[in-house]
Amino acid sequence: MLTPLGGCSSSDAVPDAPAQDKTEDDFVDQYSHAVCDPLGPCCDQIQKPLQVQHCLNLAAGKATSAILSAKDKGLALTAESASICVARERKRSEAWAAQGCPSLNAPVQDSSIDCPGLFGGTKLRGQPCTGWFECAPPSEGTVECATIDANTTICQEHRAGDVGSHPCSATTKPTPGVLYDCDNDTLRCQIPMQGESTCVARVALGGTCVTSDECVLGLHCAQGACAEAVAAGASCAGDEFFLCGKDQYCQWDTKTCVAKKKLGEACSGAGSCLEGMTCGTVCDDGRSFYCGG
Repeated sequence: MLTPLGGCSSSDAVPDAPAQDKTEDDFVDQYSHAVCDPLGPCCDQIQKPLQVQHCLNLAAGKATSAILSAKDKGLALTAESASICVARERKRSEAWAAQGCPSLNAPVQDSSIDCPGLFGGTKLRGQPCTGWFECAPPSEGTVECATIDANTTICQEHRAGDVGSHPCSATTKPTPGVLYDCDNDTLRCQIPMQGESTCVARVALGGTCVTSDECVLGLHCAQGACAEAVAAGASCAGDEFFLCGKDQYCQWDTKTCVAKKKLGEACSGAGSCLEGMTCGTVCDDGRSFYCGG
């Protein structure tokens, strides 16, 4: 059970610690454990233990940085909002582990805490901001303090898009306070020369197309129609980004489709590893960083 932040018995209270400091310290500790405690199964997959303290230190640093940034703007943490955030982050990490841990980078290394309203921000979507903590909680989806240009940052809400959702790109003027995310296997953001960007369905197998980007991911545009990806080992010269299947890539030197590399396998650059991984000398999704011993 989640202990309400700031709650403690008289025997373990720190007499001289201000209540706000106690709330902040409790939040940093409980937030860190909420992020890291559920991630053990991610390391079990490679038969190594989670480096718990390393994970806790990273998560604590992120929480502390958020608190200091908010304080600079005169915003304060409350026990109620802190408890809501801790519960949200634990649920998020548990869901991540339940999905088979597609990557260990995301739950720990996201650049900011995903807890709108944590510091009582009141700025509405579309209003200027200097950090996400100034923005009011979104009606749905997530909110960020988005950089529009060198002189402009605004509170911007992101929602999951469906066919017809608009706008889905910040190219619309004036810059919208709400954007729909629709870049996935079956949806894409269509940006016309004039007018508003809109989520549209990707073209299915056999449908008419002009470019491969219009097709359902895994297909490519051949002679005006969306076609199956070429088989592994076949040539991908001429359309290196789309001819190969979803879990394949076009090997640069041979111009042939080969299977994307798995966790721990040697790789040759961006795109040569399975989704969710990065390429150093081998494909890695964060497990080499958080799992060891």
